[in-house]
Amino acid sequence: MQSTKSSATVSFFILVALAVFILLRARWMGHLLMWDEAMNICSTRAFAAGGHDAYSGWFWRYPPIMNLLLCLLKPLAPGFIARAEWVPLLISVATFFALVRFNRSLFGPSVALISAVALAVMPGSVFFSLWIKQDGLAALLGLLAIWATVRGRWVPAGILLGVALLAKQTAAFHALTIAILLATRRQWKPLLIIAAISAVTSLWWYFLFSTSDRQFFNFFATGSDNAAELWKKPWYFYFIVLWRDVGFVGCVFAVLGFIKSLPSQDDTRWPAILSAVGFGILTISGGKTIWYPAILYPAIATLIAIGACALWSWATERLTFGRRPLAFLATIVLAASTAMPVVFSDYESNMELREPGMWDASFSSKQAADALNARVADGQRALITPMHYYGPEVTYPCPIFAAYLKDMPLIIRPNTLTEDQFIEAVRDSQISWAMVSPPPQSSAQLLGPLYRGHKLRLYVFRNTVVINTNPLRTSTEAAHGSN
Repeated sequence: MQSTKSSATVSFFILVALAVFILLRARWMGHLLMWDEAMNICSTRAFAAGGHDAYSGWFWRYPPIMNLLLCLLKPLAPGFIARAEWVPLLISVATFFALVRFNRSLFGPSVALISAVALAVMPGSVFFSLWIKQDGLAALLGLLAIWATVRGRWVPAGILLGVALLAKQTAAFHALTIAILLATRRQWKPLLIIAAISAVTSLWWYFLFSTSDRQFFNFFATGSDNAAELWKKPWYFYFIVLWRDVGFVGCVFAVLGFIKSLPSQDDTRWPAILSAVGFGILTISGGKTIWYPAILYPAIATLIAIGACALWSWATERLTFGRRPLAFLATIVLAASTAMPVVFSDYESNMELREPGMWDASFSSKQAADALNARVADGQRALITPMHYYGPEVTYPCPIFAAYLKDMPLIIRPNTLTEDQFIEAVRDSQISWAMVSPPPQSSAQLLGPLYRGHKLRLYVFRNTVVINTNPLRTSTEAAHGSN
């Protein structure tokens, strides 16, 4: 009877943690898209339309599972972004349940409950749970693969691991964790079964369809990729990210949990192995982004729970029986205190804190799209050029800008067109509006003829300022004050 009551109490508090989990994330629905999210939106729309535009090639840049899920949400119908946000939210809820069930079966109810609380309130977990990216799906499938391995279900483990690798390449962290768990116990046959099945499940995509394996390798291994140059950070960068995304109390508990679980020789060391493998690889990688550690947060939440329970056990040995519930409650309160940075702030403040440049690009691109949406009437055509502030090598408009544009007849022309070719394109396509992001040196030559000869209603977008221009004004007057 006592055991039944205890189990019911734990289940009740896990449901409370789930409610907190959902509430903290639901209030940020409709969040400002960052570049990768917007590119997933644009590439999914292009794939669904069967088009070959500036974004269609990106559909195969990452493993396909996430974007194929997005294809089920009517990408060409209005409201696609709002519908797409539900996918990562539901995935994160599924991860919550999977982690609780896994930890309850392996560690017991206390670790299950505290890991639920930690995953619900960790600032990094809250922030990245809504991102329309592949990381959350890879985290869920990788966690399920480890769980299946622990249960001795080799075939399901291989299938789940293979599908995780079809969600994102960083599921390799989970593959290495499974390999270490089995190899250190000399379970070679299960290791070969899981490796073979996961390879058959996933490698076909990498060999036949992937367009970015070399870039992904260069990003991590050599840092020679252009994106790696953009995200070049010092070696200790992820320790700063961990401190911010997990919180001081969470980091202390996680370190205690790591110290306690790593020396064990059974399956309870899985979160320590996954964290060590993941952060070890990320620390030495050439490029470092703020979102890569998110795939490790279920393991971090488990380490927090192990550390908190170890501290509680130590306290109970030194407290009278009547004070033990107070010690456990204090442990829960300390774990929950990590939520303070997200409870009292909005999404964009968190985004700007984590990566100011990313926030600035997202905010200004959406501002430009909103301005154009408000002024282009039904039936009018718009012409846009590549967003030059991303660099002269970029041949497509900013995906954030394109994702937020309303449905309108749209023509994309590269910045490499000569002045005469550009003017001819405007005339032949019967353009009413243009959204131009020219190099600063050529803005006068490009914009002047459009003002004087074609009365084109023009928006100029350089970085953060959108200007409404009058066709009768000169190009010098129109460009005054832009950044």
